Amino acid sequence: MAFGDDLKETYDPKTEGSESDNPQFHYYYNHKERISNAPKIVQDYYNGTGLKVTKGLFKVLVSTKQNRIIFLMMVFCLAIVLILSTFHGRGNIGVLEGYEAELSSFVYDQKLYTSVKVHPVKRTRNSIESIKKKELKNVPENKINQKLEELKSSMGKNVSVTFEGVYDADVTQKIPGEVNGVVFDTTEFFRTNSTECDIIKVRALVKIGKEEMVLVSIVANKE
Repeated sequence: MAFGDDLKETYDPKTEGSESDNPQFHYYYNHKERISNAPKIVQDYYNGTGLKVTKGLFKVLVSTKQNRIIFLMMVFCLAIVLILSTFHGRGNIGVLEGYEAELSSFVYDQKLYTSVKVHPVKRTRNSIESIKKKELKNVPENKINQKLEELKSSMGKNVSVTFEGVYDADVTQKIPGEVNGVVFDTTEFFRTNSTECDIIKVRALVKIGKEEMVLVSIVANKE
């Protein structure tokens, strides 16, 4: 309801009595004349031909050609960010074959210590737990550990990690020793150490199953 729509425009003594019996204040004007003298935007509003307001966030985003282009660009940029974060990790963290790998390195007592922590992400963990519950349902208690080892052997992912040290001026040197193992339903650590204390960054090539990724960690000083 617009302002003034509920105001009285005429006065009828036959139905309302004399004005002395009705001391209320009355407005006398012609509604159509008032609208005809109003700005065009007001006339369009009353005629129903005014600007139509698009309701709903999604409808607003695709209501015009320009809005649709902006919306598609936003979706495209979001997709790129998600892809980069998934396949390239966050520097020292990445996800491969449903497992998260995290590289850390530090110097302590003139020795460089480096490790890669690998554990299943939530979805992988839930899937494994569901399978374990089903497979261990009728297994005798004294056979549970054996059954778990069988599941780990058949469902676990092979892990291989090689390390490389980075000095100033981006000079690199391989840190001896390739670390291998298997990851299944628990957290596993793949570690190495070196006496090369001048290394400022460590790169680790992590392979889990059929996927691989390079992680990079700044060496922290624990001394």
